Amino acid sequence: MRVACIWFPNPRDVAAFAEDCLRFTPQICLREEQAVFLEIGKCYRLYSEEAFLDRARRLLERLEIRATVGVAGSIEWALVAAKYGTILPEHLPLEALYDIADPLCRDEKCIPFVKKLIHALPDLGVQNLHAFQRIPRKELASRFGPVGLLCRQRLDGELVFPWKAWIPPEVVEEGITYMYAECPGAIEPLLFEAKKILDRIFVRLRARGFKAAGIEIEIMCEKVSINPERLRNLKLDFLLPQGEAKGALGILREFFGKEFDRRPLLSNVEKFFIRVSKTVPCDTTQKNLYHGREERMEALGNLLSQLSQAHGKGSIFQALTVEERIPEHSWQKVARLDTEGANLRGKIPLRPTNLVKPQRIEVTENHVYIKKKPFRVKSWSESIERISARWLDQLVDRTYFRVEVENGPLLWIFCQEGNHYFLHGYYG
Repeated sequence: MRVACIWFPNPRDVAAFAEDCLRFTPQICLREEQAVFLEIGKCYRLYSEEAFLDRARRLLERLEIRATVGVAGSIEWALVAAKYGTILPEHLPLEALYDIADPLCRDEKCIPFVKKLIHALPDLGVQNLHAFQRIPRKELASRFGPVGLLCRQRLDGELVFPWKAWIPPEVVEEGITYMYAECPGAIEPLLFEAKKILDRIFVRLRARGFKAAGIEIEIMCEKVSINPERLRNLKLDFLLPQGEAKGALGILREFFGKEFDRRPLLSNVEKFFIRVSKTVPCDTTQKNLYHGREERMEALGNLLSQLSQAHGKGSIFQALTVEERIPEHSWQKVARLDTEGANLRGKIPLRPTNLVKPQRIEVTENHVYIKKKPFRVKSWSESIERISARWLDQLVDRTYFRVEVENGPLLWIFCQEGNHYFLHGYYG
């Protein structure tokens, strides 16, 4: 077994670089943000170790990545070779025991014991790994416990560290390449082509048990003098995960409308690709045939996502009722649509379905003036609700009325001390 280790002194996304290393071997293992391990022993008929080292260094130079490469007979010694440039025990410091004991940095319980071992060895005159190898084995367990014996066995090559293979994530991507002037750079032709692409994407996601939480769009236009921005890379995150092409297409229409109004496409389209960037698991069981709750929730999610795309991120949300006497504090934002709110039946009177920020109005004997516009009062109910609370923060003392006006909805008005009236909502 021959293992190559590519060590990065600075933390980085090693998964992206590991995909570039699939050209060398399919057997890859990762140390998070620090190293990539490649099993190259079975590829000796394709290239030699010298050829691999040369190609790996050229790849790092082309990608402008600073890293070191080491090759050894096991995963831990390959890591040591990449970090310290040698595998000779007399030239390795005691800190190399960290990499020998846990090369993938996954055993959090082992690290504190190795740290104590490294701090204790200099007191015995042990300054490197060669001196550690000369300690009699029968004294290791009694002096340093099982971790000391584990490090010695790894150091002598008696234990083989288990190899956990890395499998690259599957990318769900579909696209179309066009001939000259076959697809104009406009919204409707792109949406027509996007329908076919999204159909294929959501069939693939459904078979894997996922919904799309975000997509990336790549549009390549024809190269003409009037179009300085030929390649357009767009990113779209859905407010709620989408499981059908119909709902995603409506969101994409709003997204393209805002994007192309701001930066229109100035030439015909050559390539049009859509890639799924984020996914979430979904229920793949058979739908209930006796009620349409799943379809209604899907339609509601599509509607909310379209409204969020049209009005801006954060402007559309799901409100949940909470037990609070003051109306403007009796709801909160929630992320899930199936969350049940507080049961306020019988605790408070029937309140209007449309709340507004309390707005000062003028009230006379026969009229109500809202934004200086008069509305004739048809009926004024008796007091329907009285709120007096939050005296520690601020005094709240309100008396609410239902007021019916001509040519207007049924109003919800409250009065405070000093006969100050405020419009707080309306029914209907």
